[in-house]
Amino acid sequence: MSDRGARDGFTLVELVVVITLFAMVATVITATVAVILRTEDPTSDRSEDARSLRGLTTWLAQDVAATPPTGFDLSGAVVSTCTGATGTPLATLRWTENTGSTSTFIADYRFVDSGTGKEVHRYSCSGTGAPPYGGGEVNRLTDILATTTPTVTPITNGVDTVGLVLTVFSAAGEPLRAEATTRNPANTLVPIPTYTTSSTVAPTTIPTPTTIGTPCTVTDTDWRDDIDRQGNGPLSPLRNPVVMEFTVTTGCTLTMTIQFDRGDTNGVQTRTLSVGASSNLRVVTLPATNSERWTTGDKTVTVFHGSTALSPTYVLDID
Repeated sequence: MSDRGARDGFTLVELVVVITLFAMVATVITATVAVILRTEDPTSDRSEDARSLRGLTTWLAQDVAATPPTGFDLSGAVVSTCTGATGTPLATLRWTENTGSTSTFIADYRFVDSGTGKEVHRYSCSGTGAPPYGGGEVNRLTDILATTTPTVTPITNGVDTVGLVLTVFSAAGEPLRAEATTRNPANTLVPIPTYTTSSTVAPTTIPTPTTIGTPCTVTDTDWRDDIDRQGNGPLSPLRNPVVMEFTVTTGCTLTMTIQFDRGDTNGVQTRTLSVGASSNLRVVTLPATNSERWTTGDKTVTVFHGSTALSPTYVLDID
């Protein structure tokens, strides 16, 4: 009995080992808790900073994108643009849009004391003529910031202002930047097309394209093709005027001409056909004058509809 009782409980060595293990585990747990406690505040601060910039980055990007290079006022000297605007001016953005009539749109960013702290507010309004304009709206863009006045840095391209960097300071004093550039090279934005989706509106009928001047065909001719000259010289005028008639299709709406070579040294001649007794009749007269002298032989006559040569060609047999 006494031997078994002596073996009950822990030995000194076992107690030392257990205490050592507990100390090691406690050290690890303490270090982990310390890391968590150290990182909790920065993580919370970053989340707060992101929330603080969310409204600012959303609105600033849209407004700057619509602003032409002539529409930036970053001087901080604008007194009033939208009725009711308060606080310190940071950036005033202005653009115009043609929506049937030309209207001016203003987005005014200001550093405002909201009563509970400093914030950035956006005042927006629009109208015609010179500002200030009424009937605008106010957007709260940030959470509570430090009292340090935000800074505005222009982004330039040569002499033009094409964007800006707006730096605000969180409640903890950390600088937070919002950057945006313009996408509007014009002083006035063109109107946005509108489309009708109502089923009661009849669809627009696109007219069938009309080809002017084609097809054009000569369907019949009427003239004497055996033609006599006066005299027997190498060049002499026709004995009598030659009246040439061409019956054409209704597609012949352009000017019609004939071309031929008399055999003299003047090259190819062109004569315009006039409308005859009907709209489908074209007529031309070859005069019998000394200024119109021919050589003997077959002379080819080509009919043109505008600049298009028609087939077939015809032959004058000059005797």
